[in-house]
Amino acid sequence: MQAKLDQRATTFCHCWRVARNDATAMGFTDHDRDLTFNGVTFRANTGLSASQLESSVGFAPGTGEATGALSDESLTEADLLNGLYDGASVETWLVDWTNVTDRALLDIATIGEIRRGEMAFAAELRSSAHLFDQQQGRAFQRSCSADLGDARCAFDVMAPGFHATSVIAAFVGGAIDMDLSELFDCGFFAGGVLTFTSGANENAHFTIKSHWQENFRATVTLWTPPGGAILAGDVVVLTAGCDKSPTACRLKFDNIVNFRGFPHMPGNDRIIAYPSSLAPAMDGGSLFYFTRADIVAAARRWRGTPYVHQASLIHVGCDCLGLVRGVWRDIIGDEPEAAPAYTPDWAEALSAETLLDAAHRHFRVVALSDFREGDVLLFRFREHLPAKHLGIAISTTHMIHAHAGACVAQVAIGPHWRKKLVAAFAFPNVVD
Repeated sequence: MQAKLDQRATTFCHCWRVARNDATAMGFTDHDRDLTFNGVTFRANTGLSASQLESSVGFAPGTGEATGALSDESLTEADLLNGLYDGASVETWLVDWTNVTDRALLDIATIGEIRRGEMAFAAELRSSAHLFDQQQGRAFQRSCSADLGDARCAFDVMAPGFHATSVIAAFVGGAIDMDLSELFDCGFFAGGVLTFTSGANENAHFTIKSHWQENFRATVTLWTPPGGAILAGDVVVLTAGCDKSPTACRLKFDNIVNFRGFPHMPGNDRIIAYPSSLAPAMDGGSLFYFTRADIVAAARRWRGTPYVHQASLIHVGCDCLGLVRGVWRDIIGDEPEAAPAYTPDWAEALSAETLLDAAHRHFRVVALSDFREGDVLLFRFREHLPAKHLGIAISTTHMIHAHAGACVAQVAIGPHWRKKLVAAFAFPNVVD
């Protein structure tokens, strides 16, 4: 081969083998006829060319560029837009077109950023050194670092109740309408994956931006538009979305044993805070355990806060739920879930035990006859309506609560309140 390279008349050309992550391999050459080796036909007249990879001493990744026209039948604009070439491997070969057994592998690169023009594209080629710029190992963060369904998560996204197969009914204004065979809560698939199994976008995967459902009719939107046309009759598969929170991992997927985050890791506010005997979480003790006296002290600091519906800011305004949320933040940290918007008459308008269900998710149930200082008390004002009022016991005879028309105050748990008491809960990790 060296003798041929030394000749004045060259018989060498370049060949590129592109291997996508879906196991599809394609070949291109700058020669004027097709060449075949290693089981791949390298097509001529494809308009593809590539620059030399520039590299330097050290760990800096080498870069190059491949450009081509969007004309070859195996290299379509839709595939580029659908991400089928993201992370694809590109082998660059120097080949003697008179005898393809005389060839040399010049480089192996990975496709990075792809820029698209009206009739052509340009793809960044990255050397193997680019892997040194990527995160390796486990990251310390509050949210889960695994992806739903991967080896670290170990959850089966195709399990019953966590995926749906449907046929697209309509595509209007960026929203995809379809009929599902099961009832799902709105937002169940948000953050999940929509995969086309037929049509112009077959085998393409897209992240679901939003999911709204009424009865069996579902409407979803995507974060990025597909490269091909979306038509009625296209078959799609939807898999559940995960917000990577411990709450979703435990309640939605029952997979908390595989949660790959650190939800109790102190945030920036704790790092820059200073010790204070008035703040139980910053008194030099454990960040994760606290006493009932800590809860009572935190609740008492809220006394005098005006009643403001849906608020939770000490000395500014709060309602009964805002009081409990505020005490949670004072002694534990971040709230376990965001409180939804609600009207003052939500219990009268809805039949669901929203507040009771939330308490079961985040607190430990205590028998009504055994509640103590520091426990959360839940009251039902009318027998046929959901429970809608909260208080924090400071003893077995008194509590602190926020009531409409009054400031946060300490009151006796007399016969009036005991008759309406329906449940009691202890804060998680409280030291009895």
